[in-house]
Amino acid sequence: MTGSSAAAESEVESGAISRSQTLDPLQPRDRLLDRDRRLAHGLVAPPLAFNPRMPWFGGDLQTVRNTLLKPFGGGRRKLPGYRHQHIVFPLRDGSGDRLVACLSLPADGAPPAIEMKEFEDTYGWPDTVAVPDLSYDLGRAVDASRIDWTKLRPAMSSRPLVILCHGLSGCETSHYMVASTRYLLQSGFAVLRMNLRGAGPSRAYASTLYHAGRTDDLRDVIDSIDPPAGGLALCGFSLGGSMVLKLMGELGDDHRIAAAFSISAPIDLAGTQRRLMAPRNRLYHHWFLRRMLNDMTSIEGFMDAGRRRRTALVRTVRDFDSHVIAPEAGYETAEAYYEDASAVKYLPMIRRPTVLIHAENDPWIPVAPYLAFPWASNKMLLPLILPSGGHVGFHDRSGPPSWHDRKIVGFLSDISSL
Repeated sequence: MTGSSAAAESEVESGAISRSQTLDPLQPRDRLLDRDRRLAHGLVAPPLAFNPRMPWFGGDLQTVRNTLLKPFGGGRRKLPGYRHQHIVFPLRDGSGDRLVACLSLPADGAPPAIEMKEFEDTYGWPDTVAVPDLSYDLGRAVDASRIDWTKLRPAMSSRPLVILCHGLSGCETSHYMVASTRYLLQSGFAVLRMNLRGAGPSRAYASTLYHAGRTDDLRDVIDSIDPPAGGLALCGFSLGGSMVLKLMGELGDDHRIAAAFSISAPIDLAGTQRRLMAPRNRLYHHWFLRRMLNDMTSIEGFMDAGRRRRTALVRTVRDFDSHVIAPEAGYETAEAYYEDASAVKYLPMIRRPTVLIHAENDPWIPVAPYLAFPWASNKMLLPLILPSGGHVGFHDRSGPPSWHDRKIVGFLSDISSL
């Protein structure tokens, strides 16, 4: 936690600062442009309120709800009734690595300007996708260079194509990715679910790993897409949210991007690492570390002698960042990685409407960096900080869908109507 973040948290806890005053996204009102102020007002009116759905009270239950229900909701990870296609995107860093993403088109949009037979022959476009973890059939995946995006525009109408980025140890079939995709499709938005480098089906094409600073990968995907009339919208969850925010700062006023969203993003990586290693998070920490190691070792041909030697030194997530991520990403130390890749330093440079959703009771991601940031200094940022919601939870009495999914769709619908 930075000094300013710690000071802000201390002042809030002591009562010197009211959380509601600090986090009210509509104060001061000149923080948003006229156009985006109207969008923000529509997003948060009536006033921000979150009422947890029984029995998911508290940050921990909100966080683990999806994992606890996973054995009973296998069917919910399928998306029948929509058109889907796996697309392989080449990366431009000279590694030969590629990313795999799943494009899904809404059922209620105009049909694509292409015959279904041509979809089947050229694109391999099935009516349903049910891809279990670690068992992807990429035989019908299509290289991005073969996609004629202009023929897909009728199915997207005037709405943005929404690109979803998963979090740490996630992939396109993570529950929150599928749940958001389902609601976006139901609302008429096309969705592209990314699998970051070395995650999910992208493991088949990876020579290294994704991390919070590897935003060039997302930029390569964006540059491979001929955007629809509504442009593109980026939405990242947890670590993916941090990557989206960093990329938005790097892109500046890129008019291909209609809007961006982050859900439970760790904007201060060093502070997040310390929080995750706190005694109360011991079980979370071991769960994450085990998944991170499994993800890495499951990449075929990845574990050479040097990587095996460095991995043998890993006992904690901090060790993983020091001995695996930092050398893979070209950083000398984990601290250098945290400093360079933390999204908070890129927030002042964002020039497109960006919504940041976070919960005070997130057990993994500290709220202090959010409290410390001077939101009034950038009218393009809309922080929606709730007292409850956990980590990528936000399961409220009005759902499903989750609170954050409804806000994303509401904001994008307002943009599309202008």
